[in-house]
Amino acid sequence: MNAIRTATACALGMLAWASAAAAQQVYWTPPEGLGAGQRGELELVFEDSAPRGAVTLPHVDGLSVLGQPSQSTNLSIVNGRRSSSVTLSFPVRADHTGTLQIPEFTIDTDSGPASVEAVEVAVGRAALRAADGSASPIEDAVQARLTPSTMSPYAGEVFDLELSVALTGTRRGEVIGAPASSSAGIAAEPWSEGRAVRTAGGSAVRFHTRAVAPTNAGRIELAPATQDMQIESGRARGAGGGSDPFAAMRRFGGADLLDSLFSRPQMSEASVASNAVQLDVQPLPAPEPADFSGAVGQFTLESTLTPEAPQTGEPVTWTLRLSGTGNWPSVSLPARAVPADLRTLQPKPHSEFADGERFHGAMSEDLVLVPSQPGELALAPVRFVFFNPASGQYETAEARPPLLHISGAPIAQPLAQSGAAAQNAPAVAAAAVEREPLTGVGVGHAPLPRRTLMIAAAAPFAALFAAWLALLAWRAWSVDPRRATRRTRRAMRAAIAAARRAGGADERIAALLAWQHHAASLMGIDLAAPTTAQLRQLDDSRWAAVWADSERALYRREHVLPLGWCDGALTLCAPPPAVAPAPRPGGLRRLVLRTAPALLLLALALLWLARAAHADERPQDSAAPSAGAAALAQVQARPLDWVARYNLGLTQAAEQRPG
Repeated sequence: MNAIRTATACALGMLAWASAAAAQQVYWTPPEGLGAGQRGELELVFEDSAPRGAVTLPHVDGLSVLGQPSQSTNLSIVNGRRSSSVTLSFPVRADHTGTLQIPEFTIDTDSGPASVEAVEVAVGRAALRAADGSASPIEDAVQARLTPSTMSPYAGEVFDLELSVALTGTRRGEVIGAPASSSAGIAAEPWSEGRAVRTAGGSAVRFHTRAVAPTNAGRIELAPATQDMQIESGRARGAGGGSDPFAAMRRFGGADLLDSLFSRPQMSEASVASNAVQLDVQPLPAPEPADFSGAVGQFTLESTLTPEAPQTGEPVTWTLRLSGTGNWPSVSLPARAVPADLRTLQPKPHSEFADGERFHGAMSEDLVLVPSQPGELALAPVRFVFFNPASGQYETAEARPPLLHISGAPIAQPLAQSGAAAQNAPAVAAAAVEREPLTGVGVGHAPLPRRTLMIAAAAPFAALFAAWLALLAWRAWSVDPRRATRRTRRAMRAAIAAARRAGGADERIAALLAWQHHAASLMGIDLAAPTTAQLRQLDDSRWAAVWADSERALYRREHVLPLGWCDGALTLCAPPPAVAPAPRPGGLRRLVLRTAPALLLLALALLWLARAAHADERPQDSAAPSAGAAALAQVQARPLDWVARYNLGLTQAAEQRPG
């Protein structure tokens, strides 16, 4: 008997599995005709199954998937038989007219792998469909024109591009985003923001950019630029019944006036394409100058020296700046000739380009020179050769540095001196006396004052005290029981702001769903979608009214929020009035015991700094032997002059005072 029962159960299970496998299928719904350049949808239906993970469509030439698909679920029970389906709606756009074929592919579902049959999609011309079902070509409503500033640029020349999107007649519309253009071998800046203008035939929006011609001469084609738009395709009268009191007026030519007052516009999304442009790229004139490096445009070269009257050993900054409009990615600063008796440091290049600009800006480079001989020094001029498309000739920008007037004593050896003699001062005192004093002026580094050293010593203790306060603040923040509630209220306010500034139904639906999710979390309702009746049981009856308005906006056709909904929802986001916590016994004593050591340590550090500062302000004994009075006076007049200190050391060593 057990064997019979087991066999029967296995047979029933296999029969149920076979029935479920037969019922499961994935297929495309018969796609409606798409318009070239227009946004449309392709629906993939899962019967008695659901997709497992993300669904990626196979690549189809001429068909672009514009984002993630939206998902809807349908559940029905007929005569006790339950059936369900999941539909994925993919937003797509066809690039050209004709027939596109989506090939067969396999998809993973919760019931196992399923095969999706191939389907053909017919793509016709873009059209605007009115509410009554009529359609008109999109070219009758909007036209796009791509116009370059020159039809025959030179190789490497930067030229302007203007895209004009114009509406015809009295139609209304608006552009969505920025134009899209892609031409192989053409580098361009991002399109500027659209600027509304009035034309003879209606209104238009103009966009501007700059592009650079390729370095190879010949004919090239600029691909058409496309612009997404919302265009008015017609007007629909508001729903209503009964007789029409204005029928007679309509029969006598009042239709336009009344339709504008008692109807709403029907908007259609479309992508309008401009014309393609043929450019004849001219080669640069021959022969090219010897110093020409490939720069094409209009450039200015500047040269500055700081300071113009240095002393020997003092660094001089030679700045070279190249600015203008041209093919900057291929432009570099010219080389400079530097005399051999000048010591140079590594130059530092800088770029000055505004955001979004690639062909207009400046480049500079700072070269540090250190002169070692006094006199007048004339640096060689710097020349930059470029081709100017405006004049059609090669031009040279020249920068002549100003004359340097160098003063001071000559420096015969490097500034860095050996410190081996300072390791044993008494042993080399006799040799130091025989040396001759130096002439000129040298610049050294000042030692840190005592006050700075004291501040540096006290800084770790102050940092420790600050870290302790930060730790207390972080602990108070982390254990705050109302932190999650405040975060939820902030998320609700962000969702309300997103719903207020939503530009379309999809953005408004997403914002309302986010608000409902956070509102349910704030009210402590552990339901994905609570009903209005459940919310009426709360203490505050305003929640039920606001929730009902959000549900109506989600599921009505227009997805429009009632006036004042955002303000009412913001009122519910306001936190309750704060209640001061009751003081705990012994709290003040614990606070004093915790902060007393740190405060005492900080007070001792401040007293130490004050005492050190007072010691620095005490008068120093300036008495010195008469033999070194002149050298000491030079050191006191120029404390950072290492030459004066060297001479003072010689005089003190001669007086047997090597210390």
